Amino acid sequence: HKHNDHCYGIFDLVRTRSLDNLPLTVHANQTTRDTLMQAFPSCFKPEWPYVQFEPWQRGEHIHLDGVTIEGLETHHYPDIETTAFLLEFHDGDVTTRVVYATDMGTDMPSPVKRLVDVDLFIGDGTYLGGPGKGHPGTDRVIEMGEDISAGCTVITHVGHWGITAAEAEARLGPDVAICRDGDDVASFLP
Repeated sequence: HKHNDHCYGIFDLVRTRSLDNLPLTVHANQTTRDTLMQAFPSCFKPEWPYVQFEPWQRGEHIHLDGVTIEGLETHHYPDIETTAFLLEFHDGDVTTRVVYATDMGTDMPSPVKRLVDVDLFIGDGTYLGGPGKGHPGTDRVIEMGEDISAGCTVITHVGHWGITAAEAEARLGPDVAICRDGDDVASFLP
């Protein structure tokens, strides 16, 4: 969605890919596209060929090199829709299913039936414990992981909790991992 913490890193990504003369395909709804174009006019001008926009609608499936990405409906706030993602990694006869859902209010992304028995559920960690300002809180994310029988639940999009990492890990319990920037998500798979 259009909030800075979700889309403003795109400037560096576009610049990095342009150094290798590689375009970046951006799958975005019109609101997010408009926000990016306004924030970074130098990246998105027509004569600069390093960004290609593709329209994005929830429920769509994008297929990229053995990965299928499906958008699931969720709402950061009642008036701000955002998208959670179901990623299916295909390797021969084995499919690994991962849900990535941050900034999702307190409701499960829908359709919920698509989430059941995923291998990995990566959820919003902005607030440790209960919900706050468009975020479900870690307690609800853990509950969501249990509700869908996720193989593993991981907390990301971690806020400023005011406690040490060791204290946070103790608070979350041994069955929930914290994913930080730079972590290899595959390492969390059961």
